[in-house]
Amino acid sequence: MSLTACTGEPAAEPTPTRTASASPTAEPTPTPTTTPEPERPTAMDDPGVDGAVAAATYFLSLYPYVYNTGDLTAWKALSHPECVFCASVSSSVDEMHALGQRQEGTELTLVPRESAEVEAGVWFSVRLDVAQGEWTVVGLQGEPVRSGPAQNYAFTLAVVRDSERWVIRAAEATPSA
Repeated sequence: MSLTACTGEPAAEPTPTRTASASPTAEPTPTPTTTPEPERPTAMDDPGVDGAVAAATYFLSLYPYVYNTGDLTAWKALSHPECVFCASVSSSVDEMHALGQRQEGTELTLVPRESAEVEAGVWFSVRLDVAQGEWTVVGLQGEPVRSGPAQNYAFTLAVVRDSERWVIRAAEATPSA
């Protein structure tokens, strides 16, 4: 005989007891990025030396942005398919962001030094002095993973005018004082 409540209604069939399952752990959310996307300079519309210098400067100014955000759209648009430096940066950024990491810091000061038109309207050489600030790679929770000191480089870039747009064909960095 089953006990019923005072309502006079029959007792409900017993339901199987369920054990509480562990609730899934929430995925950690990365801390917000801090590097704004650089603006494309209007000087890049110039098909001559000034445009090549603007393209090289803009390209290198994307460096902190791509490492901080993982957004390689503008970087890849300016990268020639055979540019080893360009591909190396893209690979490093992809690997770091696949691990849930990003780079903070990497403030750059870019100073154009020399530029030359190597082949009329097509090939240009641009040399920039680059001062890179201290940087830190941080994990998902903002914890430091690794860091590096401020450094100075002399960058030489081969800049090509290809189908009305600029692309970086090669880039070489040499540590400088």
